Amino acid sequence: MQPADVPAVRRLRLHHRPEHRDRRRPPPGGAEHLRRDECADARRLGRSQARGARARRAGEGAAQRRLTVDDASVRRLDLRLHATRTPSHPAIVCGDVRLSYAELEALANRIANVFRGLGLQRGAHVASLLGNRPEALAVAWGAYRCGLYLTPLATTLAPAELAYLVGDCDARAVIVDTALEALAAPLADDSAGGIHRLSFGGSIAGFTPIEPLIATAGATPHEAECAGALMVYTSGTTGAPKGVHRPLPPPDFAGTPAFAADLHTLFGL
Repeated sequence: MQPADVPAVRRLRLHHRPEHRDRRRPPPGGAEHLRRDECADARRLGRSQARGARARRAGEGAAQRRLTVDDASVRRLDLRLHATRTPSHPAIVCGDVRLSYAELEALANRIANVFRGLGLQRGAHVASLLGNRPEALAVAWGAYRCGLYLTPLATTLAPAELAYLVGDCDARAVIVDTALEALAAPLADDSAGGIHRLSFGGSIAGFTPIEPLIATAGATPHEAECAGALMVYTSGTTGAPKGVHRPLPPPDFAGTPAFAADLHTLFGL
């Protein structure tokens, strides 16, 4: 029974509300309940299909971007191509130092011939601690043209971390900048044996200056060039850094160098 002070209209609404709710929400198991479940399932399926379509489009876009980098952008990074087409154009501008494409090409060939003169064979590893020296790129191209793996060492690492990377990649040659002598000091340890230690910018303890070797090396490409690769390391957030070791291209590789794609990825060139 409704209180006497509640208006008649209000009493009517209170009286009919349960019936109205029953019409909107029939008991479970009814036909309308099943239809609502089917509609909900259809909506969920539609949302799932839409997410799948978006993911496929994103994957196709990423694949297209990779194709672009591996094709046009990589060709633009081919040093020898630029040295042939635009030899006098500046390739490197580092402070007061400027190297044209022809000069960088010749320096890369000389460094490649230095590596060959040291007896480094295809598949051997070279580690470089050169910072932002303009010769760093020539060392990279020189290693590439000998079929060597190059591991660039970050100047932000501690000496012990650098020594670990050099040992882990089994480097047969280490090239350092004399301006980084404090970092390079642990790398002068010759207990491992069989490692060529070279320095840019003069002489430091345990390292041989590379400039005299470059001056006497040939500047023309070797007749039996073969492609090398970069070997970078993971950050080591869950343990010791691990090298990302990829197989080298075949010895007779004559296509666009994958090394240039690595440069694009690492340095945004």
